[in-house]
Amino acid sequence: KGDRQDTFAVVPEEAAVIKQIFLWVKEEYSINTILKMAREQGFQKRGGKDFQPDDIYFLIKNEAYKGDYIMQKHYIGDDRRHKLNHGEMKSWYIEHDHPAIVTRKLWEDANAVIKKRAEEKTRHLTLLPMTEENYPYKNRLFCGYCGQKLYAQKNRTGAQYSFYCNRKNIHAGTRCHGIS
Repeated sequence: KGDRQDTFAVVPEEAAVIKQIFLWVKEEYSINTILKMAREQGFQKRGGKDFQPDDIYFLIKNEAYKGDYIMQKHYIGDDRRHKLNHGEMKSWYIEHDHPAIVTRKLWEDANAVIKKRAEEKTRHLTLLPMTEENYPYKNRLFCGYCGQKLYAQKNRTGAQYSFYCNRKNIHAGTRCHGIS
């Protein structure tokens, strides 16, 4: 948090909460246990809301807490929407840009724990390629709302496919309200 829009400043009370969450993750407490301990100690996000599981993952993966900054991490697309940059635009990684809340070692250790957990969850799962031989209903599933063919997409962990309708209403600029 900074006094100007383009600066970072450490807020000691918030920094203590962030550092404690990193330590708990490093000590390999489960996310649910971390959430419970955070509630017991009165830790809350800005705005007074309790932390949620996705908040913990966001904190641990955020390079800003170790003092680094990614320029052009987000951008405004042609559709004027705010988007996360996945290589569509050039970006720059700046080390030691601002004061760190956690050490690089603590940041790396906590991220290693999160990565190890993700690998353990999906290690036993092998996802076959999306072919008609492996998935006989491929190209035979349709949206009950608009009748459009459903498309397969791997979930975030890459452990299973989800199906969604990709039809857009050209005139209204909205997506189908069927499966998403």
